[in-house]
Amino acid sequence: MREQEELAAEARNVPEGGAPRGSNQSGMRAHNERLVLSLVRREALAKSDIARMTGLSAQTVSVIMRALERDGLCLLYTSPSPRDRTRSRMPSSA
Repeated sequence: MREQEELAAEARNVPEGGAPRGSNQSGMRAHNERLVLSLVRREALAKSDIARMTGLSAQTVSVIMRALERDGLCLLYTSPSPRDRTRSRMPSSA
């Protein structure tokens, strides 16, 4: 979990001597999608955890997660835990 937080913090940083990543709307959307996907690849996470780790709004994370699921890049499921949180994971390669 610590590694994911460091990855998310690094991804939010502005490159040295440059403009923030995704300085236009389409570039920012692509950057945010890559950021979310990089976290989901490492571990099944709740959308609320992804939002907290990336600094993105819950709504933005939900939109990204639906797009990733639609494109077959991640799967959403309800955890059997008592908290019943929806989590994401990468599809298993068959």
